[in-house]
Amino acid sequence: ELNHPEDNDHAFGILDNRLVPMLNSVRAAYDHAITVSSGYRCPVRNSGLEGASPKSYHIFGQAVHVYGNWDRYSTDKTEHDILKEIFESHDASTTEWDDYSDRHLHARLK
Repeated sequence: ELNHPEDNDHAFGILDNRLVPMLNSVRAAYDHAITVSSGYRCPVRNSGLEGASPKSYHIFGQAVHVYGNWDRYSTDKTEHDILKEIFESHDASTTEWDDYSDRHLHARLK
């Protein structure tokens, strides 16, 4: 789930040992499905993505892109804000509603 083939051309992924417990805690608190659309991203793949930082937290297994209990292309700001608040209560840094056109929430470890 955190090692998608579109993010990583290899059979392995690197995950910070704090990421999975945080994600599981967020899922329990949210009490709905959470779709992880991006987790670990290898440096080669990352360098080919427009706008991706060469020091992306994804390279270090410290960030995820998630969608909550809504259609991934909808504009349900309420769900986004609920999920954002839960991630932040678990000591994660998050993005704002309009930071990404597809409305995913980028959450990373602090």
